[in-house]
Amino acid sequence: MGHHQPSGFVRLKQKKTTHKFKSIGKTVSYDDELTMLVEKGRITKLTGVASKEVFVWISVCEIYFDDLSSDKLTFKVPASLTATFQASAFKDEVEKDDSEH
Repeated sequence: MGHHQPSGFVRLKQKKTTHKFKSIGKTVSYDDELTMLVEKGRITKLTGVASKEVFVWISVCEIYFDDLSSDKLTFKVPASLTATFQASAFKDEVEKDDSEH
């Protein structure tokens, strides 16, 4: 993992994987390298993450909270389409995965 704090640039290297978020019914693919710019409440210029929609993988380019005090997490794709979910849906799933290991 590399992080350049002044710019917010982050690079992660990992094993390529997919994960099914049961609470929202979405399958997400994580490439072997992810890059992004990170700032408070927002990830931009995201690469290496895609969501399966019907039969097509669609890249996710941005993740953000419209309001930092809300529980609504918005995902944006390059075509400027967005989908918003409860952030707690992802937190609960991570806690379940951690308890299974």
